[in-house]
Amino acid sequence: LVSLTSPISRGSDVTVSIKGLPNTTYDIDVIYSSGESKASGLEDKTSDSEGNVSWTFKVSSNVKPGTYEVKITYGEDSASYSLEVTN
Repeated sequence: LVSLTSPISRGSDVTVSIKGLPNTTYDIDVIYSSGESKASGLEDKTSDSEGNVSWTFKVSSNVKPGTYEVKITYGEDSASYSLEVTN
């Protein structure tokens, strides 16, 4: 993980950036108490030749404040990070 905008206010944009394997497809899931986020910007992405990839998405104003999971998956491997949402 290179960066993760956290804590973040509801209704704001979050950016998640990682440096992983070059030219590799990564999947990102943001899991709230109500279930997996369907926000625009959370599609699978392929890293560049240096392994960099980032996503930007909006935290809905309906999300309850709390700490939620951001899960990034590549092949059989995954890593999870915490996203703190505030008012």
